[in-house]
Amino acid sequence: MGSNNGNELAAIAEHRPLDVTTAGGTHQPLSGLADANLPPRLQEAAATVMNALIEEPRHRATSVFLRTDEYSQVSEGCPQLAADLMLECLPRFLSRRGGQTVCGAHFGREGRGNVAEKHVTVNGDRHALLASGSLFIDVGGQRAVLTVTRDGFGGDWYCHMILASDGDAAELLSEWDAFTRSDNYLRGRAFFADGALIKPRKTLCWDDIVLPQGTREMVIRQVQQFLTNRQALRKMGMRISRGLILAGLSGTGKTLLCKVLAQQVKASFVWVTPRHVQNAGSFGDILEVCKLVTPAILVLEDLDLFGEDRDATRSPVLGELMNQLDGAAEHEDIITIATTNRLDVVERALRSRPGRFDRVIELSPPDEPGRRLLLARFFQGTAIADADLDWLAHVTFSCTGAHLRELANTALMLIASGQDEPARVDRAALEQALSELPVDRRRAVGFH
Repeated sequence: MGSNNGNELAAIAEHRPLDVTTAGGTHQPLSGLADANLPPRLQEAAATVMNALIEEPRHRATSVFLRTDEYSQVSEGCPQLAADLMLECLPRFLSRRGGQTVCGAHFGREGRGNVAEKHVTVNGDRHALLASGSLFIDVGGQRAVLTVTRDGFGGDWYCHMILASDGDAAELLSEWDAFTRSDNYLRGRAFFADGALIKPRKTLCWDDIVLPQGTREMVIRQVQQFLTNRQALRKMGMRISRGLILAGLSGTGKTLLCKVLAQQVKASFVWVTPRHVQNAGSFGDILEVCKLVTPAILVLEDLDLFGEDRDATRSPVLGELMNQLDGAAEHEDIITIATTNRLDVVERALRSRPGRFDRVIELSPPDEPGRRLLLARFFQGTAIADADLDWLAHVTFSCTGAHLRELANTALMLIASGQDEPARVDRAALEQALSELPVDRRRAVGFH
C-alpha cells in the first residue's frame, strides 16, 4: 500500500492545493506558488519539507530513510514465539542478502528512544532480537523499515510487524519468512509450546519402553515411517498429516512413548500441556509455530482436559481445538499426537473423525513377559534370583510400568546398606514392597 501523503511533488508542480494527512487523520490543505520546473536538488528539498509535515515521527523517519514519500508497506500479526523465530533469523537473512541494519529507534509518546531488546540462547550463545521499535535496514540497495509492537490479550502475547520498503515489501517479507522456515533455531528440536527447550536427562531408544504386542510396530509405521516416506506418499496423492490418540491408564507409558519419539524421529517436537492453553486462541498460535518448524510432531498432553465432550462443557476451547486440527490436517508435515487417561469423556467428533485423529492406539498394562523385562531393568544394579523375578512378574498382573517402578524403588530402599558391593534383593524385601503398594494395586496382586 502507499503512504498517506502521496503525490506531493505532483501537486506542487501543478500549483494546486496539497492535502496532507496528519497523525490525527484530518486533512489540512497546503497551498503555494511553487515553481513548476524545479531542478532535482530542489525537488528533493520539497519532498523533505513534505515529509517533515507528517506529524508522527516514525512515519517521518521512515519516509526520509526510504528517500521517498511513496513506499510499499505490509503488516503481519503473529504469536510471540513465531515472531521471535523470525526476528532471530533476521540478521542471518540480511547477511545472506548482502544487507545490514543501519540503525534503530523507538518512537513513543515521550519522543524517540532506543529500541527494546530481548534475548534467546541458541547453542549456548545469547542472541539479541527486537522486542519493540523500528529497525532501518539496507538490503543490497533496497531500503526497508521494520517496526515491531507487542501487546498481551488474555494471557497471550501477540506481535505486530510492519515492513515498509522503497521496493516490494511483500516480496521481501515472503523471502524472510521462507528463510525462517528453513533456518530458525527451534527447527528439528524438542520444545514446549512456550519455546522452552526440552533437555532429555538420558538418551532413549525403542528398547527403553515395553509396549503391548504390535503397538510399537503400529506407532513406528504411523509416525516414524510415515515422515520418512512422506515424499513418496505425497507423490501418490496422500495427505501428509496424521492424528493419533494414545489412550490408557496412567503409568502405561504414553508420555514415555512420546519422549522416545522425540529422540528417534527426525522432526521438530512441540509439547503442549494444559498450562500452555490460556484460551481458545492458543491452539491457533501453537499451530503457527508448528508451521515454521515442519516436519513437526505436535503432542497434546491430557486431551480430556480441553477436549471434553461438548455435552459436558460449553468451553469455547473445544470448538477452536477442532477448527485448528482441521487446519493442521490441511497443512502437510504435521503429525498430532494426543494422550489421555479418559478416552470415554473426549468429544466423539475428536476421537472418531479421521482428519482430526485418524487412529486411537490403546496402551494397556504390560503382560507377564513385559513385566519381567521391566523388573529386570529396575533391579539391574542388584543381585536378585531369577525365580524371584519370575514370581514377582507373575503376581503383579494388571500393574502398570509406573507401579512396577515404584515397587522396585521401595524394595531398593528396604535393602540399601551403604556398602559398595551389589545389594541382594530377597523374597522378604519383595513381599514387604508389595504390601506397601497403593490399596487398589494390592488387591490386584492378591493382598487385602
